[in-house]
Amino acid sequence: MATHALIDNFTGDPDELYTLIAEEINKRELPGYTFSWYEEFEAMGWIGAKGIKARALKISYRGQDDLVLALQTGRIFNVTFRRLHDLDPAERQHKGPIFDLYNDVYDEVVRRSVKTALRRHLEARQAPIPKELDFAGIFLTPEKAEKTATAA
Repeated sequence: MATHALIDNFTGDPDELYTLIAEEINKRELPGYTFSWYEEFEAMGWIGAKGIKARALKISYRGQDDLVLALQTGRIFNVTFRRLHDLDPAERQHKGPIFDLYNDVYDEVVRRSVKTALRRHLEARQAPIPKELDFAGIFLTPEKAEKTATAA
């Protein structure tokens, strides 16, 4: 599942945001998290053709990988994070309930860390947090986006 934030009229720095995300995760002192880089690119429709390229932060923990991609597009700062790799359900069942608990903690740590880092990034650049974007709802999951669209 992917979640997204688009901040209008804001010029952000993806590398600065990635550093803040790693800080937020590391300050929780949870062992086993690793960080690396992953190249994202826009497919151009034919084999091997690549358009826009961007570096994403890859966060890994116990066989699961999440990607955080921050990209400046004009005066819009886009942030998205999504699961890149998850364990097979049969393998997950074999791991047991403690593994499930750690998985839930992992998901929540990444979600909170990205949100907190984005808030810190906005504050560091003295950018107001848009009123229509409260941090409880800034990241729209596909389900929330669908509900918001049908309510409008």
